Amino acid sequence: MVSVINLRWQLKRNRNQGKGLAVAMNIVQLIGGSGAGKSAIATRLTQLWPGRATHMRANRYLRDRQATDGDDFIVLPSSVDWPLISLHIEALGRGERVIMPEYNWQVGRRLPPRSPQTSNLNLDPTDLLIIDSLFLMPFEIEAAKVFLDTPWDERRNNVKQRDNELDGNFIAHFDAITEPSYQKYTAPLRSKCDIVLNGTLPAEDLVTKTYRYLISLWGGWG
Repeated sequence: MVSVINLRWQLKRNRNQGKGLAVAMNIVQLIGGSGAGKSAIATRLTQLWPGRATHMRANRYLRDRQATDGDDFIVLPSSVDWPLISLHIEALGRGERVIMPEYNWQVGRRLPPRSPQTSNLNLDPTDLLIIDSLFLMPFEIEAAKVFLDTPWDERRNNVKQRDNELDGNFIAHFDAITEPSYQKYTAPLRSKCDIVLNGTLPAEDLVTKTYRYLISLWGGWG
């Protein structure tokens, strides 16, 4: 169980000025493979800091699939709409609310905003933005980079379980497409991250380690 610190954020206003995006908030890039447990950690952190942290899911920012795209479309860095992510980060940094795209992964298309679904995609401007993704952002911005290193069998089991819950079939491509893409694009990012977490640890331990690391960077007793 995480003992929540009475946090006093030490924001570095416009600390990215002249170094890419200029934003007045702290950013975490939470990196790991499909089924690594990124979303669970990000969700739990936002619960620990209600109203102070926002969770952005990069997999909602895929571009529309084209006829020339292959079966590996959803696990390629080039499939992410990075310019839109950049625009949304800038907007959040200005204190504006944004709406994440609603994406249909089965057909590879972005859907138009709909209510009440749209309300679940709202991102409010907060002190902390947590971005969970398979990849690091390709543009320059100051951020804490956390890598969730979860072994392939556990990631595979998690993908299968998620398929059962959501009536999906992503497990069918895991061995032939998802895992090779992970080894090529995601696994090498370990060395570029500030901290690597052992994904075999219990979820609450991973949340605690991430929480304490962020506190050491930006928090204080107040």
